[in-house]
Amino acid sequence: SHATGMVSILAARGYGVARGAHITNYSAPADEDTNKNDCAAVGVDDTINAAVADGARVISISLGGGSNITDGERQAIAGAVARGVVVVVSTGNKGVQDASDSLASVNGTVGVGASDAAGRIQPFSNYGRGLTVMAPGDRITEHDFATGQTIVSNGTSYSTPIVAGFVAVAMQRWPEATGNQI
Repeated sequence: SHATGMVSILAARGYGVARGAHITNYSAPADEDTNKNDCAAVGVDDTINAAVADGARVISISLGGGSNITDGERQAIAGAVARGVVVVVSTGNKGVQDASDSLASVNGTVGVGASDAAGRIQPFSNYGRGLTVMAPGDRITEHDFATGQTIVSNGTSYSTPIVAGFVAVAMQRWPEATGNQI
């Protein structure tokens, strides 16, 4: 349900930031409870490489850390950026400076932190070298698809698709612009 919530912020009819965007979802096991055999040899680097191979112009990753960044992940991000893809990633929710486990620490990414309604950084939002921009990440109302209830959430995961949506809108407006120009 996390990915579905992020996609709805990005492109849902009626309230998504980039309602006309084409979305392709790629998934990698996110925690120890996931049956790794169901996703054999699939990791963040594999999903980034697949998105680039499929022609993605924007990659939105609402994954704030939790494990060390692998060389494969760094190479996948560098390859995406070198091909003009804008890689938008959450900074993470530990409230620490320069988190080494955040994909936002990889050069070329657009690292997104969470702000409150007044534009101040949230105490839980990671900050430092990987932080490029902030977007709302506090009191986000979402539909919990597992329970059918409306819940209020917070985190940099919610900020990330907002920024990715703005990037997608800019790319629609200026289709000849490079990823670096956007």
